Amino acid sequence: MRCLLKFGAHGSLKQKRDEALSDKGKPQFEVVLRNDTLYQLDLEDSTYSFHVKPEADQVNQGMMSVIEQIRYALEKNRTNIFQKKDTIINGLNCSYFFIKAFDEMINGRHDFTYDYIAINKTTYLPVFYKEIGAGIAEKGGHTIGRLTFFEKAYFSNIKINRAIPAEALNFDLASFSLPNKQLLTEGSQAPALKLKNLQGVDVPLANFNNKVLLIAFSATDCAANALANPALNRISKKYASSNFLIVSIYTSEAAEKVAKYKAANKLALPAYIGNLQTKKAFKTVGTPTFYIVDKNGVVIKSISGYYDELEKECSEQIEAALNK
Repeated sequence: MRCLLKFGAHGSLKQKRDEALSDKGKPQFEVVLRNDTLYQLDLEDSTYSFHVKPEADQVNQGMMSVIEQIRYALEKNRTNIFQKKDTIINGLNCSYFFIKAFDEMINGRHDFTYDYIAINKTTYLPVFYKEIGAGIAEKGGHTIGRLTFFEKAYFSNIKINRAIPAEALNFDLASFSLPNKQLLTEGSQAPALKLKNLQGVDVPLANFNNKVLLIAFSATDCAANALANPALNRISKKYASSNFLIVSIYTSEAAEKVAKYKAANKLALPAYIGNLQTKKAFKTVGTPTFYIVDKNGVVIKSISGYYDELEKECSEQIEAALNK
């Protein structure tokens, strides 16, 4: 990620621009704060969203997250800051600090967030940041399980006290559109499934012909997918002997990452890699997005997101389609 930050009086953030690469090494997102509006630009599908006077947690990403962690610890939890032994990182002499950002026993569980920050002893600028923690993960009132998390970042080529030209925050909004919010309509013909397997080999279209399909658009970093995964496993096992197939599609991640996610979540069904054209053709609205398609390729059910009755409703639609 490349980050541009402009501060006003008392260290308040006035403008920012973050540019991020995807795990495929291509430009993926830009986040621009200007004139009290935060623009989030998806460079892969040329869509954008915006927030007027955004909340702090929407703005504090990347380096701003580190800055705010330090600021909060200094102002609220100074006693939870511990200076460790000096260290050398990337050839730079650094002061090293450990911050207990959160540390509690909750119902017999140790929930915590620990931050480790290395500061250049000459410039007083951040060089390294690591955050580790554990706690209960929830989504929409559902408990997914206990989550452990790990984040690590290195900072380099930091330039300070330089004028930021206005054009550094410019972008052509006319080349972006608001994201799609309408799924494929029930009764419409499903687009052709032009996919690759996790080995990068094209999957023959014939593999999906004359079958009832549950097409699931997923992402490895979406909590709602973690809720849906056990249901997908049960549905796959339940109809394994039928003329039925679950097509689990990932459009934003590299195959290696999907393979690790599939193993970690014990997904007992094939996973496929799609691309931007796949995502647009199926009019996905976030993840997970589900389509149930009959043997003739007609969409009989369109579903956005996870909910309690998802497995029951999918099973009913699948059985009806199989019995036709």
